[in-house]
Amino acid sequence: MSVVPLPGGGWMILCSRGQVKTWCVHCHRPAPLLCDGPPRRASATTCDRPICSGCATKISDDRHLCLDCRRGSGMDFGW
Repeated sequence: MSVVPLPGGGWMILCSRGQVKTWCVHCHRPAPLLCDGPPRRASATTCDRPICSGCATKISDDRHLCLDCRRGSGMDFGW
């Protein structure tokens, strides 16, 4: 079960029936991708924040950046 904030305010409880799902750190939609940006902690090799395809910036066939890593990399075009 997950608690997800709604765009207009309030919260929604999602039951996943035993399936563990990850949610986008930016928009709280299902997140099939992980950020491949620089690590946020010393023990990691990449950022690994869960992101949806709408919030991800594709940098190669199998590499994506979250919004924070995109801004930090100089790839932020003001979208």
